[in-house]
Amino acid sequence: MTLKFNDASSNGRWRRILDTSNRGFDGGLYVNPQNDLEVYPGRGADTDFLAGDYRNIVLTVKPGATPGALSQVSAYIDGGASLGLMTSVMDISMSGILNLFLDDGSEWAPASIAALSFYDGVLSAAEIAEINGDPIPHPSAVPEPASWAMMILGFGAVGVASRRRQGARRSLA
Repeated sequence: MTLKFNDASSNGRWRRILDTSNRGFDGGLYVNPQNDLEVYPGRGADTDFLAGDYRNIVLTVKPGATPGALSQVSAYIDGGASLGLMTSVMDISMSGILNLFLDDGSEWAPASIAALSFYDGVLSAAEIAEINGDPIPHPSAVPEPASWAMMILGFGAVGVASRRRQGARRSLA
């Protein structure tokens, strides 16, 4: 996710980025009052995360071996490892719902998202580096098969129309 907090007055306050418990408790991914990325309750990373600057965050969660077991959570800011811990806080199976920037019904962290991607599985260090190198996904320049078929039909229709016009001109002459 590439995001920035919009309100500079929010520096020095807790700002929730991601909640997996459907706001059932305060656990989640935050920027803490010291402007560090933190999984709360847990621990934070010593990384300056001030409002107004876009930052690229990659969060990976490797589920525990059994339901309810602790998950291995790692977070990376701008491609660098920021934190790693064992916790059940980021287990999406608890609610199946993700909330962004909403702490409870009345606390919002005003933010902008430039890119948001979800992957099924834990990312490798090489994949995280690749995402950080170009965090905003770009559409493929190669047309899909249906597009190719439409282009070929279009060129064929133009060719048929051109031949008919040439045939009509010859018969008039």
